[in-house]
Amino acid sequence: MGDVELGPPAPLPADSPDPLESIRRRLEEEDARWAGEIMRRQARRSWWVPLLALPTAQVATSSDIPREFLAVGDEALAEARTLGWSVLELAHRVSADLSAGLDDNDARQLLQLTLVHRHLLIQLFGFSQVAAELLGLPPGLTGEGLVRRLAQSFATRPEPAGRLAVLGAALLDDLVREGQGRDYIPLPHARFTSVTRALDQRCYALGLRTWADGLRHAASVWTPETWRGVLMGYAAGALKQVILDIIAPVILSPAPPKGPSARPRHRNAPPRERHTRELTRLREEVATARSQTEAARLDAAAARRREAELVQARDRAQVGLAELRRRYEEVEGQLRAAQGMVRALEATLARLRQDSTPPTLVPAPVPPPPLPNDLLRGRTVYFFTGQERAAAARAQAESLRALGAADIRLYDLRQGQPGPDVFPPGSVVVVDTRFVGHRHTDELEARVRRSDVVYVPLQAGEGGLAAKLAQRLGG
Repeated sequence: MGDVELGPPAPLPADSPDPLESIRRRLEEEDARWAGEIMRRQARRSWWVPLLALPTAQVATSSDIPREFLAVGDEALAEARTLGWSVLELAHRVSADLSAGLDDNDARQLLQLTLVHRHLLIQLFGFSQVAAELLGLPPGLTGEGLVRRLAQSFATRPEPAGRLAVLGAALLDDLVREGQGRDYIPLPHARFTSVTRALDQRCYALGLRTWADGLRHAASVWTPETWRGVLMGYAAGALKQVILDIIAPVILSPAPPKGPSARPRHRNAPPRERHTRELTRLREEVATARSQTEAARLDAAAARRREAELVQARDRAQVGLAELRRRYEEVEGQLRAAQGMVRALEATLARLRQDSTPPTLVPAPVPPPPLPNDLLRGRTVYFFTGQERAAAARAQAESLRALGAADIRLYDLRQGQPGPDVFPPGSVVVVDTRFVGHRHTDELEARVRRSDVVYVPLQAGEGGLAAKLAQRLGG
């Protein structure tokens, strides 16, 4: 897509909040929640954050390091210094009060300084060979071999965890820049898990449990005296590296083969002249080495400036994403409002339709016809059931008094009460077949056939037994 020319923005009212400031605050709140979750729930997997944040803050705010040495833009350096002063205040607060903790915004500042600006710290420890030598690692390690040996070194070296974290970061940053794994901050990529676990074991053995503990430990390691020694050692180490990598191979290179064509013309020159020529040659080689070193430093500065530009581009993209989210939430709110209006209109329409429809007359319920109260008058009623609940069986039998029955005899076939062998003439035999098996009904029917009685098998509860019996008897 090409660039789109936009007109000047409409002026905002005097009391209207700045939309960019609102977006910035919202992003900071989201970053603070994210950093707080990591700090509270995964502190043991993210010790790099507090252990690197403090020395990075000290480098960003130090007056002993020349501005020209820090290969970063003025805007990025100003941001790093602002965060650095805040982190130094946090370190002073938690060191003065051992019970003090960190909130989500404090965690956001530590994480932002470590993620975005730790290259300021790595510049001091960017010589991988020197860092490897200080950690006792063989030269030339890379990839999985470097990660494995670095984890072993973290577990065995006598240096405190805060110093090990900085030296290890110098080596792991090389792997990240070379594309050999994603970042190890705040939570480690799978390739760096062994190093992070070894660092956690050292921190846990020191009694560190929270990021505040890690910040206190870093403050005890990176004192002003420590930094003076580091800066002096860094200068000496850098000079040593130049001598080892550039000058020493030239001086110690094997002599050319002897022969008529290779014989030096100044062989018979006086010793003073030979020494002068040798010194001149060495000076030229030193000047060449310095030029190469300066070119390498300029390349590194350009790379760091490019990194800062990429960080700024990322920040701009985050601002654009936040604006898109704001627009999405605004449109979603309008959609919900429209849906609410639609539901209200549908409810109004339904109410209007209901009001315009004539009421439907519901017929009144027809009461059941009354039971004949003399249907069983003067008759003996034999009621057989298999109901397990005795109270329910008695209630069924008593419901037959509504038909005029006065003599009701209840028999529980499940309890072995078969009743009389021959029923009196004119009596009524009622059987609730819901709980009675064929063996009992067959036996009852055989006795009924030997008697002059009315036999009525039914399936009904206590509420409908009398009604069904009246229906069967034709009452």
